[in-house]
Amino acid sequence: MADNRISTKLIAFITISALVIAIVAYLGSQTIGYQALRQQYAMEAEGKAELSRVVDLIESVLHTEEEKLRQGDESAVQQTFILEGNQLIYPDTTESLSMKEQAFVQKIAPIVENSSSLYQAYLNEGTAIPEDGWYIRHDQDLPLWIFWQQSDSQITGYSVNYSYLMSQILNQLADGSYDSNSMIALEDNGQLLFQNHAQDDATIRYTTQQLTFPFNYWQLNYYAAPYNGWLIYTLGTVVIIVLCLVLGWLFWRVYQEYQRIQNTARQQVNFVSQVSHELKTPLTNISLFAELLQEEPLNESSQKYSEIIHSESKRLTRLIQNILSFTKKREPTLSNFDLVDLVKQITVTFQPSYESKNLTLNLQLPENCQMHSDQDAITQIINNLLSNAEKYGAMGKVVDVTVEKNEQGIIVKVRDYGEGINQKHLSQIFKPFYRVHSKITEGVAGTGIGLTIAHQLAESIHGTITAHPQDQGIEFRLFIGQR
Repeated sequence: MADNRISTKLIAFITISALVIAIVAYLGSQTIGYQALRQQYAMEAEGKAELSRVVDLIESVLHTEEEKLRQGDESAVQQTFILEGNQLIYPDTTESLSMKEQAFVQKIAPIVENSSSLYQAYLNEGTAIPEDGWYIRHDQDLPLWIFWQQSDSQITGYSVNYSYLMSQILNQLADGSYDSNSMIALEDNGQLLFQNHAQDDATIRYTTQQLTFPFNYWQLNYYAAPYNGWLIYTLGTVVIIVLCLVLGWLFWRVYQEYQRIQNTARQQVNFVSQVSHELKTPLTNISLFAELLQEEPLNESSQKYSEIIHSESKRLTRLIQNILSFTKKREPTLSNFDLVDLVKQITVTFQPSYESKNLTLNLQLPENCQMHSDQDAITQIINNLLSNAEKYGAMGKVVDVTVEKNEQGIIVKVRDYGEGINQKHLSQIFKPFYRVHSKITEGVAGTGIGLTIAHQLAESIHGTITAHPQDQGIEFRLFIGQR
């Protein structure tokens, strides 16, 4: 049975340890994944900031060229047209036009037919119609870039040199400063327009940004070297493995220490049990001869001494019986007896020690109380309760012992009028070796197992024992149900 119990404890310990280590490993893996994801987000955020700066450069070039056109600087203008209503008034198509002018008129024919196409792109993006803006068409060999201005009913359009505009933008981008560990590429419908410099290790595209009108066909890509995800996972895995090994070692050391303490406690209990068992015989003889001595004609002093010997031997017998009951599981022995007679016999044995402490036993008993139960178990329970009252309730001067019988069963009450027990200790007092630390327990000898044994014995006879704090002192109640 002991081997099975140890095996069960070992299995439970291994299960709990494995569960804790698994939780640590899981949380560690989640942390590693979080750190890797955080690193990736950091790279993406860095890329977005870099692309935003490039977009600002491009837009600043466009704004500069727009301002030049507004001020009448036509150095970048290839051709001009003027619309009034839906009529092209310049170039004048009623006159003879050069081939260049004829080609230009053909290019702007959709605008002439429907002037609202000039600001259709702004409507598509949900912005208000400006007083000037851009018209872009990509169905030619070179894109047609027209900057237009509206004044009353007249619209003036300027065909801007696309190559000039591109050179201004690319020169501005080329003069910009960039992170040496990254690469930025500008594409127009998949065609590469600009790349800051070639980085062999910048192979991962972390983020991309589509530009808005009039560069809505352009896309910026941010490339950088792969982040050290392998390093994060490798170091993280090593740390988790080491941590799990350390936890496993610590758990094993704790289990070994627990086993050592259990073995030591078991050896101590076995030793105490053997010694207590050996003491039973001489104690029985002492008690017997003390009783015989009391029957002899003795003077007053000798009679008092014999009573003390007999009382102390009984007390030591009860202490040994407590130890033996604590170390060995006993089966109840049922018999019929009168509980009132039993309580009277028990209180007689306590009378000398109570009188020595000026304690009065106040018995409140019915005429009789027949019951079928374990007489020895009930005797030991009441002995322990009276012994506790003697130790810790002496200042109250009175101990009440009451027996009550009702339809549910029989109740034995032992109440003292001492300082009692604080509410916070009530859930602990029936645990082995627990003693309430207070001024009334200082200097009072005790093993801390009396109430534990009383609780165990009460359970063995299908009863209960409970503690009830009073205004003064405490009352213990032993309840034994009807069989």
